[in-house]
Amino acid sequence: MVGGAERVVVDLCARLRNDGHHPVVVTLKTGWLTEKLSEIGVEYIILENKKSYDARFLSELVRIIRGKKIDLIHSHEFLMNTYGTAVSMVTRCPIIATIHGKGYYIDKWRRRAVYRLVGRYAFRTVAVSENLKKFLIGKIKFHPSDISVIFNGVNVSRFFPNDDEISNRFKHELGLQGIIIGAIGNLYPVKGHIHLIRAARLIADKFDGANFVVIGKMTDYYKNLAEEVERLRLTDRFRFLGFRDDIPQLMQLIDIFVLPSSEETFSIATIEALASSKPVVATRCGGPEDIITDGKHGFLVPPGNPEKLAEKILELIKNPDLRRALGGEGLKLVREKFTTEAMYYNYKRLYEEAWMQSF
Repeated sequence: MVGGAERVVVDLCARLRNDGHHPVVVTLKTGWLTEKLSEIGVEYIILENKKSYDARFLSELVRIIRGKKIDLIHSHEFLMNTYGTAVSMVTRCPIIATIHGKGYYIDKWRRRAVYRLVGRYAFRTVAVSENLKKFLIGKIKFHPSDISVIFNGVNVSRFFPNDDEISNRFKHELGLQGIIIGAIGNLYPVKGHIHLIRAARLIADKFDGANFVVIGKMTDYYKNLAEEVERLRLTDRFRFLGFRDDIPQLMQLIDIFVLPSSEETFSIATIEALASSKPVVATRCGGPEDIITDGKHGFLVPPGNPEKLAEKILELIKNPDLRRALGGEGLKLVREKFTTEAMYYNYKRLYEEAWMQSF
């Protein structure tokens, strides 16, 4: 699926444009991001990065900042945070650097050293979860005062809770019946789909009316997952739908949302499920603990444990009243804490502080 960083960029640009500002996005290639920016009328520039230390790339960024008379840089992810901070130092244009994930910083000392410089010179570094902030302080040695936490948000109006007509249409198209358990995430081992498959076997042994869908980009790892589905005799119950851009609609197909990951910095997919008033079963893998209160919005279980995953999913299958109650609380939570409006308001405050300090 599309990453959280790309979604945040599009949502922030849309809000900035509506407020009368002129955002300009520099990106490495065409794709989903440039398509969405075109739809909302936001200017973008494609600038290829050829190598790790690319002087031409740096000079082009400096030229863009000066030529476009940019007042503030907001960068995302390691590459752009690194180059963006260097450009900020050259041009004296303030920068806010958002970190969305943990990457490979523990294993690569150069990346840790670079991010310490980002933390030192950026006006503010933003972590998308408390879990990530603790990691940056503990492993990268950021100073706590240099980091703000701003949760990613979703546009709640794009999600329409419990639309039975859409749900029934998708079930008919996919040939599915009964309770649908769904997961969203590109097919990589860290996403824990193998544990969902093994939990599905335990569930199917106790409840005949459960079916499973996984939505996310197909990768080479799909072969491993498909073999496990076949080995556990689940071929008629499991669907891999591949990459989809109609997540709000597909959420209506799902009765119970599952996040079986072994590690997540945050989880936009979980927020989207809650915005669709779906009960959630998620692993305690970092990000979900910043979102879900166990027993109130869903359930939290240990990662890598199909038995516990199956136990909580079965509890929800057998109790439709509990599913509705958790789903209602989840939607309420998103409206209070995880909207694009809240995210934009928090970033806007940082933009204003950084811009004022630049004088």
